Amino acid sequence: MTATSPAVTTGARPADSLQIAGLVPMSTVDWPDHLTATVFLQGCPWNCFYCHNQALIPARTPGQVAWEEVRALLRRRRGRESLTGFSDAVAIPGRPDEAVENGIAAHHRLLMDAIDTCLDAANGRLMVFMPPGSAKSTYASVLTPPFAMGRKPGFRVIGACYATELARKLGRRCRSIVRQPAFERLFGTRLSAESAAADEWSLTNGSEYMAGGILSGITGNRADLVLIDDPVKGRQDAGSPVIDRASCLAGHAFYNQPNNPTV
Repeated sequence: MTATSPAVTTGARPADSLQIAGLVPMSTVDWPDHLTATVFLQGCPWNCFYCHNQALIPARTPGQVAWEEVRALLRRRRGRESLTGFSDAVAIPGRPDEAVENGIAAHHRLLMDAIDTCLDAANGRLMVFMPPGSAKSTYASVLTPPFAMGRKPGFRVIGACYATELARKLGRRCRSIVRQPAFERLFGTRLSAESAAADEWSLTNGSEYMAGGILSGITGNRADLVLIDDPVKGRQDAGSPVIDRASCLAGHAFYNQPNNPTV
C-alpha cells in the first residue's frame, strides 16, 4: 500500500491576503531620521506583554484598511517624486498599448530618468535620439509639461514644433492630463478656467503652457522649460538652406534664454 501526501502549495502569499490593521500616511517616529508611511499588519505570534499595540496581536481580526488605499497612497507619492512615478499615476494619451499591458519599457524608463535629470539641473540640456515610434513625444512633450507644472507652481513651459498645428495637438494632449482628477489629487492644482485653449493654458497654481510653430514668433516668450519636438517637417525641409537658417535662429533664441532646461 502506497501512502500519498496531500498536495502542498508553495510560494509567497499574495499581498491582498494580508490583513491591514492601520495606515499612518506620515510618521516621524517609526524610522529614525526618516519620514515614512507606516503600515500595521494584523496578527503577531510574539504576544509581548509590554506591546503598545495589543489590538494587532489576534491574527483572525479582520483588517481595517484596504490594500488599494495603500497602493493609492504610494502611487501619489511616487507620482510627485519622478516622471516615471507620474507616468504610473495618470492616464497618458498616445501611450503605447504594450506599456499599458506590460508596464514601462526599459528605454522609456531611461528616457524619463534623463528628463528628470535635465529638469533638476541648472541650465539643463537634453537631446533625444530614438527610432520612430518609440514614444519620444509621448513621454517628453506630453507627459513632462504637466509633471513639471504641477510640481513647481509658477512654472512656464513652451512646446515648439515645425508647425503650429502639431504643437497645438501636443498641447491638447498635455491639457487632457491636467484635467484628470488623478492630477489634481497629486498636486492640488487643476486647469484654470480663465486660460484653457489647447495651445495656451494655465493651472490654478500659476504655471503656464504655450505651444506654437518654431517660426511663429513664439521665441519672444520666456519659459522655464522649452520642448522642441520635430523642428523641421522632413528631409526636404532639413536640406533647405532657408528653412535651416530660420530654424537655427529660432533655436538660438530658445537656447539663449537664462535658466531654462531645454529638451
